[in-house]
Amino acid sequence: YGGGVFMTTNAAGNGGWLTDCHVVYNQARRGPDSENAHGAGIYLHYGGTVSNCLVKGNFSNNAHGAGIATHYGGTVLNCEIVENAASSTVHSHGGGLFMNYGGFASNVVIARNTARWPHGVFLNYGGEIVDSVITNHTGAGLRTNHGGLVRNCLISDNGSYGVHLNRGGTLRDCIVENNRARGITSTASALVENCIVRYNSTTGNGGGILMDTRTTVRNLLVYGNTAGGEGGGVGAGTVDNLTVVRNQATRGGGIAGNVTGLNLIVAENHATEEFDNVHTNVTSLTYSLTQPLIPGEGNIDDDPIFRHPGSGYGAGAVAGNYRLRGHSPCIGTGENQTWMDDAVDLDGNPRVIASRPWIDPTPRVDMGAYETPRIYRGSVIELR
Repeated sequence: YGGGVFMTTNAAGNGGWLTDCHVVYNQARRGPDSENAHGAGIYLHYGGTVSNCLVKGNFSNNAHGAGIATHYGGTVLNCEIVENAASSTVHSHGGGLFMNYGGFASNVVIARNTARWPHGVFLNYGGEIVDSVITNHTGAGLRTNHGGLVRNCLISDNGSYGVHLNRGGTLRDCIVENNRARGITSTASALVENCIVRYNSTTGNGGGILMDTRTTVRNLLVYGNTAGGEGGGVGAGTVDNLTVVRNQATRGGGIAGNVTGLNLIVAENHATEEFDNVHTNVTSLTYSLTQPLIPGEGNIDDDPIFRHPGSGYGAGAVAGNYRLRGHSPCIGTGENQTWMDDAVDLDGNPRVIASRPWIDPTPRVDMGAYETPRIYRGSVIELR
């Protein structure tokens, strides 16, 4: 463990502190008796804090976390973790950062690392990474396994998928963009909410997201993604309050496959062969705007009346403003769910507000990722 630095908590509960250091070009190699070689740069064992450090060019053989590995705790703050490599044909995860049973990272740049899978970050049975950038890996960006929280992060420009939530994990308030084997995928139960998924691509199905139906997905803006198969924006999943626009696929430019959708806006997508917005294999949509109309309770096929619709499709899409104008038919025409009681939309506004109390005094949610702010008749707006 810890080719460069090994930190462990002492009997008094102190884990130590490493700050303002360069931890570079160290090695940790798995021994003949299978001694682990995790954390070639830094290994945090039951605690310890690393801050304001450069962790670069470290190498581990047959182990996890070539840059930094944590085990049952440890904190990483304001660091750069770049160009580390975990080499193995079988046993190496998280070339940049590997967290095992906990740990916390904030304001970290993780870039250009390599491992068997994924190249950037692996959260195993927990761990939390916030306010960070995970970018420019030749393989995948981030994977969770049985839990973990990723919040307010940019996950971009990775050579495989951006995020894989495996058997648990939460992705919240993130931007997932320009990844080259789709943006987000999941296996079994997980949660994705309040994210922007844009300009991702895949040769298969689901350029933006391809989710297990047991995963909860809500309040997402999905635009500018591309699939060589079906579902440029969404290829499968159980999804609430998504705005799916300006995506492209061979078939089903917006959504396709095993999708169960509620309160969606699926418009202005493109298919090179057939079904610009919704593939005919999608059969479970309610209270959603689609073009053309899909059978289902509460569905409509009107113009959503965005503030600005943007232009183009897929990688060539020019983003618009996908908040709703005050006369949009999507305002107050969705179906409320219990999760919305204390939830916020993609802008951080309350998810259910009385946008048109003179029409319906009982607040109803808007379709799509954005809730329209309340403006009452007779209101006075003073400009100074």
